[in-house]
Amino acid sequence: MKNIKYILRYIVFFVLICGNSAVSQTPHSFDTIAFINKYRDSINHDMRKQKNSGYAIAVFDNNSILWKECFGYSSYHKKVNEDMLFSIQSISKNFTALATMFAIQDGLVELDAPITKYLSDFKVNSCFEQNPETKITLRLLLTHTAGLTHEAPVGNNYDFSLTPMRITIRVSATHG
Repeated sequence: MKNIKYILRYIVFFVLICGNSAVSQTPHSFDTIAFINKYRDSINHDMRKQKNSGYAIAVFDNNSILWKECFGYSSYHKKVNEDMLFSIQSISKNFTALATMFAIQDGLVELDAPITKYLSDFKVNSCFEQNPETKITLRLLLTHTAGLTHEAPVGNNYDFSLTPMRITIRVSATHG
């Protein structure tokens, strides 16, 4: 959680630069290069201060990539590059929640309808009750109160021994 303020700083940076229509329309009204250089220096400073090993950053607008750059090394001591995959983990929750709320706003889904209305094959194995999935709603999922476990038994955030193919094979083998 110590790094959250640094991550938020870069998210705000991305929103500022990407949300500024002046960046793509009138390059001289906004000094994009100076802005990026300021954050480039800040990233290097924060990496040393927080002992983070590496970052990959991409900033873009609707039409083009404004900035992309890689910094440092992965936790496996490989130089960070454009093709390296990162685990985004909890950051994806914000985007998922936002997209879900847009879908609710547009009337595509309902916040308090059972999730099985949209995912008819969704099943939860429980020793406490029959068909608990019929009680799970988008609201419960978005607020992390649906009663689902934090880590899956296979392919969880801390299982570095499995490649995506091995996870697929193991899940298929255990779930028939």
